[in-house]
Amino acid sequence: MVSFPRNGVAGDKVNLKGARNCIDAAITRINEIVKDLEDMVTIDCEIEQTYHRTVMCAKGSKVQKITTDFNVQIKFPDKAVENGGEPPVVTNGDRSSNPNIIRITGKQENCDGAANALLELVPITAEVSVPYEFHRYIIGQKGVGVREMMNKFDVNIRVPAQDANSDVILISGVPTNVEAAKVGLAERVTELEAEKEVKIQKSFEVTVEVNPEYHPKIIGRGGEVIMKLRQDFGVQIQLPKKEADNSEVITITGFEADANAAKEAILKIVGQYESMVQEEVSIDPRVHSMIIGKRGRSIRKIGRASCRERV
Repeated sequence: MVSFPRNGVAGDKVNLKGARNCIDAAITRINEIVKDLEDMVTIDCEIEQTYHRTVMCAKGSKVQKITTDFNVQIKFPDKAVENGGEPPVVTNGDRSSNPNIIRITGKQENCDGAANALLELVPITAEVSVPYEFHRYIIGQKGVGVREMMNKFDVNIRVPAQDANSDVILISGVPTNVEAAKVGLAERVTELEAEKEVKIQKSFEVTVEVNPEYHPKIIGRGGEVIMKLRQDFGVQIQLPKKEADNSEVITITGFEADANAAKEAILKIVGQYESMVQEEVSIDPRVHSMIIGKRGRSIRKIGRASCRERV
């Protein structure tokens, strides 16, 4: 049994009744509690009231966790400023009416730890210099890229408008998240720089002059030949328009080695046709349709027969 003095009665004595070993244990525990109470301090942690809601998070979840982790009590000031009231005037060093002061009560080392934890929740804004040419790739199509990064690091990322022509990207959030986002952004820039270098290497251009009469052979039926050349060598092949000044020039774009290999392949195709013999035969136009046949069957048959003879 533990009896404390009645309310209104001055006295420091607490009476205990029970077995000796139980009383000794109770006295020890009471002294421990008193020692903890004597060691308690209250410190001030100053954070602009604008950020108090952010620090507390939804339903005060972040503050509750700090309270539990450090075994302290945390008291936020009234929300007069947030609700449209005038901030109290601090005079003669009176910090009790300062709307920015958060009071923390507990053991000194625990209070210090809790104060640091609160300060780490205060959002900051960092400036990161990123070449303007990469901004649209960081934003992504319809803003998908930048939204994914903001969700991943739990920060806000502001990319300057195009007309601003600025390299500075702003990252806002709690310090740890901002630092992580800066690292993530730097990694993305490294990827974009690597992609840019690949594009530069893949933009090597070589030309080859081919008699326009062989251009259809390079294209092939339904574009079959030229599509295979593009796939096999990973290049772009651009044939000139018929009315172009340089109607013989074919342009090949890609990695240097691939572009040159595609050029050799085109020259090989041309060489096969250049080695063929061409003769003109005069035939009465009235029988041309008979030679061609229905849907070209007869002329194709003649062509296949002549090929077998050459073999």
